[in-house]
Amino acid sequence: MIEYSKFERYMTEFKKLLETEEKIDDSLRELSPEFGGFSLGIAIDLIHDLLKDVMLDRYDNICYYIYDLEWGTKWKKDSVIDGNTGESIPLRNLSDLYDLIRDEAK
Repeated sequence: MIEYSKFERYMTEFKKLLETEEKIDDSLRELSPEFGGFSLGIAIDLIHDLLKDVMLDRYDNICYYIYDLEWGTKWKKDSVIDGNTGESIPLRNLSDLYDLIRDEAK
């Protein structure tokens, strides 16, 4: 597992890459509505897989945080529940995500 500062840097750059991909796709669709779509799919998948592996993220919390919780912006108190205690687990930011993955890797 990598230290938080590296995790934060990688995730921040990953987010920028995803945002750039979306902007390029939107621009090309604006130029040509019939445009099939722009994707960095293989690179995105590879980055995600590498982050998942180096973080020992066996439950794929990274994917859940990015896509389902939209980088934590859609988190609500009942979004993530601890199976043992029934308590809500915060997942609002990268620090919360890192803590969750670290705790689950123990």
